[in-house]
Amino acid sequence: MQTSNPEMLKQENEMLKSIDKIYDLYLLMLQVPVELNDIARQTVENAKLKHLPTKDDLKPNLRYINNALVNAFAINQQFNRQLQARKLSWAEENDNLKKLQRQIRESEEFVAYMSSTSPSFEEDKAFIIDVYNKFIAEYEIIEHFAEEKSIYWINDLELVNINIIKTYEAIPENTDAFSNIMLQLFKDREDDIDFIKKLYREVLKNSTEYMDLIATRTTNWEVDRLAVIDVILMKMAIAELEHFNSIPVKVTLNEYIDLSKVFSTPKSKVFINGILDKLVVDLKATNRLNKAGRGLME
Repeated sequence: MQTSNPEMLKQENEMLKSIDKIYDLYLLMLQVPVELNDIARQTVENAKLKHLPTKDDLKPNLRYINNALVNAFAINQQFNRQLQARKLSWAEENDNLKKLQRQIRESEEFVAYMSSTSPSFEEDKAFIIDVYNKFIAEYEIIEHFAEEKSIYWINDLELVNINIIKTYEAIPENTDAFSNIMLQLFKDREDDIDFIKKLYREVLKNSTEYMDLIATRTTNWEVDRLAVIDVILMKMAIAELEHFNSIPVKVTLNEYIDLSKVFSTPKSKVFINGILDKLVVDLKATNRLNKAGRGLME
């Protein structure tokens, strides 16, 4: 907003659009094991059509193809409607998914899973979670795909992967085509969007004032030489401290320090922590830190 386009509402809509696209990535990543199973199923069918098929070709081990967790998504109506409505597909990446499928088939995890003598839903679930963590989430091609498809997605991929595992862990054995098996993007859509908009608008409205506050506590630094991301994070933290009365001070400080670890320099967390600690004292002294609730001021 501050560096490219002065239209606040246009940029606000872009921000909300970028948040919605997180769910696109979530759905696409849920689809990966389904696509891998489709590839495996086609491989099995092709093997039967060989001129001289072997015994294994004619009577293959179908455990992987029949994985109950994956099939829960393959038949789920809500999941498939979302993919269609959002026009999400891995069709262009079929060759890369075939490479990934071969890596999985050649792994120790796959061999152990296929040779198990006590198949169960829980074992199916544990296998897919293991495969997702070790192969899918770490597959470099998927990272490249995410980066090429959206400028936002490369930063969202870690969050999405965490929530994929949460999704898998929560699915019960008796799921059917009509079960609600996916997480939602928002806990409370209206409340969450209100929070996003208010934070965004307060930071922009008070940007100059917040910059002046930061300058008073960076006397040994030239303000224009501070890392841009550090400045943005501190402005966001000040806005949250001042205008969100129900959020504890410690929660706000920890949140923005954690964000600095991901998005800024290695030294930023210490720097931001020091500046924000001083600014909390300043805000208290000028009665600008009005928290409602026990323990919120600590």
